[in-house]
Amino acid sequence: MQPARESDTHPIEKPFDCGTAWMRLLAAYFVVLIHAAWQFSPAEVIWLSAARFSVPLFVIISGFYLLSSPQPARRLTKKTLRLLGLMLFWSAVYYLYARLTGTVSGGAAALAVYLLTQPVHLWYLYAAAALYLFTPVFFVFAKHAGRSVYRYALTLCFFFGSVVTILLRSGSFPLLADIMDKTKIAALLGFPGLFLLGGYFRRFPTARRGRILLCTAALFSVAATAAWTWRCSAPKQQIEPLLMSFFAPGAVLPAAAIFAVLQAAAGRPAAHPRAATLLAEAARCTFGVYLMHPLVLLILRNQLHLTFGLLPEALDLPLRSLLVFLLSLGCTALLRRIPFLRRIAG
Repeated sequence: MQPARESDTHPIEKPFDCGTAWMRLLAAYFVVLIHAAWQFSPAEVIWLSAARFSVPLFVIISGFYLLSSPQPARRLTKKTLRLLGLMLFWSAVYYLYARLTGTVSGGAAALAVYLLTQPVHLWYLYAAAALYLFTPVFFVFAKHAGRSVYRYALTLCFFFGSVVTILLRSGSFPLLADIMDKTKIAALLGFPGLFLLGGYFRRFPTARRGRILLCTAALFSVAATAAWTWRCSAPKQQIEPLLMSFFAPGAVLPAAAIFAVLQAAAGRPAAHPRAATLLAEAARCTFGVYLMHPLVLLILRNQLHLTFGLLPEALDLPLRSLLVFLLSLGCTALLRRIPFLRRIAG
C-alpha cells in the first residue's frame, strides 16, 4: 500500500515528517525481507517474525495522514483508480516476464485472471483502494470520537481483527468459528483498525509510559511469535504461517510501538535541509520498491543466479534483502526522473 505522503499535509522539513520517512523506508526494507526468504532455518524464522510489522506500519502511516483532515471524494476516487491502474500495469510487466521465462501460459482468459490476481504481492493494492474509499466514513469517527470511545473501538478491532482471526485460522476452535461465521465481523476489522489507529496517534500522541508498555508488548509478541513458529515449523521443515499473519499480535503491536516511538521524536531538531530532502526523495520511492522488488528478486535468482550461500544464516537474508532493496530503490529513483515513466514508478 502507498501511504499518504507527508507532502500531502506537511512540508518535509518538519521533524516528524522525517520520522515517517524513516518509518516508510524501514517498513519497505522489511517487506523486501519477507519476500526474499527462500530457505528454512532458525535465523529466517527469527527475521520473518521480526518483519511482520512492515505492512501494518504502512497502514498506520496512511491513517495518520488521511484522517488528519477531510478528504474530498473526488481525490480519493482518483487515488483509488490510480492504484488499480498501477496494479494492472505492473501485473502486465510480471506477466510478460513470466511468459518470457516460460513460467506461465494460456490465452486471453488466463491473461485476464493473471492481471487481476497476480503477482501475489499486489493484493495489497486492493486493500489500499478499499481503505481510500472508506476514508470519509473513518474520518467522521476519527474527528469526533473521544479518547475512551476511540480506545473502545480500537480494542474491538484488535480483538476481532487480530486475536479472534488467529484463533479461527488455527482450526482449533470449531464452536468459535461457527459463532464468528454468523457475525461476519472478524475479517472486516483488521486493516480498518490499523487505519483508525493512525488517526488515534494523530489526535492522542502516546505518553512515555504508554510507549514503554507498547514496546514491551511488542518485544514479547515478536519473541513469542518466533518461538511458537519455530516449535511448530521445525518438525516439518516448513514455516507455520499462523502467527505470520499481518493481523497477528506479533505484527500489530510492533507496528504500533515503532510508530509511537518515532512519533515521539517529532520534537527533536530537524535534520540538515539537504539530508531531509534526500530522505524525503528516498521515502517517496518506497511505493516503487514495493511494486518492483519481486521482479528484481526473480532476475537476481533466476537469471543472474546470485546467492549469498557462503554467509552465515543470520546475515544471509538481511544482506540479500538489502541488495534487493537498494537496487529497487535506485531503479525507482531513476524512473521518477524520466517524465513519461514517472507515473509508473509509484
